[in-house]
Amino acid sequence: MWTVEVTQSMLAAPYPLKLPTSVAPHVDACGQHMTILRRFGSPLQWNVIVLDTGIGDKYIVQPWYQFLANNDLSHGDEVAFYYRRYDKIWEIVIRRQKDWEDSATD
Repeated sequence: MWTVEVTQSMLAAPYPLKLPTSVAPHVDACGQHMTILRRFGSPLQWNVIVLDTGIGDKYIVQPWYQFLANNDLSHGDEVAFYYRRYDKIWEIVIRRQKDWEDSATD
């Protein structure tokens, strides 16, 4: 499992999502792609690429940009990725940042 905190710079000029080295064995087991389960909607299929072959870091590029655009994410929201080893699929959970200043409690 790993979590990504959405930042303003990430939303303004999206950059590839770098995968932590700890998830590389799971991605390798899935054939360099990630099947993502969502709570609402059909599963997503994301290809994983290596942007710098000298280093070997793995990234998700275009699907990540699309995900950010389609899910109305805000600065401070978190996206958590969980791997289901036996099914070889990923589950995604979005935790929205609560805007406490915007509440109408007088």
